[in-house]
Amino acid sequence: MTATVVPSVWRLWERMKLSVSVPSSPALPVPPSLSPVLRLFEIGSAPSAGALYPYEHIVLVGDSLYSVDPGRRRCRLLHAGQSVRLALIRSGLGDADALVFVVVRPWLSMRKYGDRGYLYCLLDAAHVATHLLCVGSESFSSAALRTRARTRPFADLLDLRHSFVHSVLSLSGALGFACSSQWSCADDRDASNDMVSWLEEECWNSLAPFLAPGLGRTLPVHRAPLLPGLPPDFPSLSSLAASRRSTKDFSPGGCAVDSVVDALRIPLTTDLDPFAVVDASVVTGFSGDDLVRYCMGQEHLRHASSAVLFHADRTVLLDDLNGAVFRAGALAHLLYLGATAADVGVTAIGGFDADRWRSAAGLPVSHDVLYVALLGRPGGAAVKVDRLQRAHAHNER
Repeated sequence: MTATVVPSVWRLWERMKLSVSVPSSPALPVPPSLSPVLRLFEIGSAPSAGALYPYEHIVLVGDSLYSVDPGRRRCRLLHAGQSVRLALIRSGLGDADALVFVVVRPWLSMRKYGDRGYLYCLLDAAHVATHLLCVGSESFSSAALRTRARTRPFADLLDLRHSFVHSVLSLSGALGFACSSQWSCADDRDASNDMVSWLEEECWNSLAPFLAPGLGRTLPVHRAPLLPGLPPDFPSLSSLAASRRSTKDFSPGGCAVDSVVDALRIPLTTDLDPFAVVDASVVTGFSGDDLVRYCMGQEHLRHASSAVLFHADRTVLLDDLNGAVFRAGALAHLLYLGATAADVGVTAIGGFDADRWRSAAGLPVSHDVLYVALLGRPGGAAVKVDRLQRAHAHNER
């Protein structure tokens, strides 16, 4: 008789167990060179689909790499010394005082929204990268966002298995601003994290054939608007970022959108290809019933007065999907800032009927709608009610 091998129940329990205790790491003072970078994370925040924030932040100052957790005001030293200096040389990013890496972890969004969640995590990363660029441009003498840099050396150093570097913010010449005293710092260079969810691994394997992250070239940056036109005279982007909010619902009545849409022409310093066009179209004149139908039953949007569609020709998407989605997210973030300056309610949504919106806007059949933002008079809801409903906007049946 052959004995049956029963796996240890303890291993199953370890997979199910919830524990908030973490090994204590040696405490470190916050380095002076890191302080002005940490301040960027204290000013405002970026919107995120489902409030999931499927990204992480890694900061390089000197020859040290830190993981930064803005919510907990905590940073952890991950690597320092020769290995970091070598990665910096190989990447071609060694001309800045500090680098901020936005690292996308798709699973954090896809576990809720399925394949659509990958679009959302790219849009979320575009929001936060644009937010950091806007704030950084007023805290440092030089701030530029790189979306196509050669980041593989850092990905290898950080052992990014199911995530990738989405973009890099390079900063030089801190203008004397420092973070608050509430930050903690710990030395985690000896910590190990071998816990890998098989679900996350399966999710990553479904994306990996389409991705080649970190293989780009470090290209020159230029300062230009993502949409053509003269840049408007806007107040401090940092002050707008600090007061920016997503509208939870809308009140009946119209609003002026010209000054809001002007914000789409705020110039940004990036390495984006100027010929990879993403357009913005304003749609008005729809009924409340039509709007709810176009937005997959999201009733809290009923009284929005205008919609801004971010769309691109399918040839642009096939050539550079991530870059096109980045542009859509960056433009939407500028729209948020413009709405904040004009005291107009704004919320961006990812669950929408793309074909109906394309028809309502009279767009060419070859164009796909990537993102939709609604504008109107702010309502008085305290809770975003779409989070209390089934996620039928994301292909649930």
